[in-house]
Formats: sequence, structure tokens, C-alpha cells
Amino acid sequence: FEAARDLSRELLAEYPEHAFVHGTLIDALVELGEYEEAIEVSDQMLALRPGLPAYSRASYLRELHGDTPGAIAAMRLAANAEPSGRPARSWALLNLGEMYLGDAKPDTAAYVFEGILEEDPDFAPALAALGHVALVRGDAAAAVRQLEQARALRPGGATDELLVEAYLAV
Repeated sequence: FEAARDLSRELLAEYPEHAFVHGTLIDALVELGEYEEAIEVSDQMLALRPGLPAYSRASYLRELHGDTPGAIAAMRLAANAEPSGRPARSWALLNLGEMYLGDAKPDTAAYVFEGILEEDPDFAPALAALGHVALVRGDAAAAVRQLEQARALRPGGATDELLVEAYLAV
């Protein structure tokens, strides 16, 4: 990440208006724990080119600093910056829903995940997230159904872990 940080700084010196390079610098700075500079560069990126890449990075920085309402607001902006049905929008909405779930708001999270599926019925991570909501609500049977459906579309990873948890809870 040090090399990415250094290269991004060099590129920004030559191309100060290039939003993508701001993003790579933010990512490297976050990974290196250089949060104050990451926030400064994030502010620059937001001023240069507001959109999903800028808003999602701002959201993550706010989340890292314990500002859950600010992180949610920024991720909402990220999702709204993309047209319906686009994979990037689904990704942003998934993250938004997961933030709500982490903030003990399963009903709001479920609403967001269901909205993703209205736009993209085969978006397996949203199905898995609904399974997670069902587990949180104590409905292991519904969790198993949703997680098995998600796994059929896209096996592996966190879905399998949640599915094991659901099987044990039935």
C-alpha cells in the first residue's frame, strides 16, 4: 500500500483533477491508517467529482470514525448517484442495508435488500442479506430458504457461513 500511496501522490502532482487517482490514494491511505490525509483527499475527490466512488469512500471513512449516521447518509448518496439496475448501485445499496443491520435496524435493512431485488432479482448478495435479517429476527427456517436460494445463484463465502449458522438454529 505504500507503493500505491506514493504512486498516487506522484500521479496527482501531475494530474490534480483526476478523480480516479484521488480514489486510489484514499484507499492506500486508509489501508496504511493515515486517516487524516485520507479525509482531506476524500474532500478533494468529493469536490472534483461527486458520485458513487467519492460518496462510498466518504461513507467508509465516516464509519471508521464511528459516525454511523454520516456513513449511512453518504452511502445513500452513493446509491442514488447510480441509475436503477446497475451493479454499482446494487453494491452501494447492499452496503447501506448492512449498515442499517449493524445499527440494529433490521426492518430498514430488509426494506433496502428487498429494493435491490426489485431492481435485480438475481443479486445473490441481497438474498443472502435477507437471510441474515431472518437470522437476526430469529426465523431460522426463512433464513435457510433465502440463504439456499442465494447459494444456488452464487456459492461460497459469507453465504455459506450464514447458512451453517441457520442450519444450526433450525
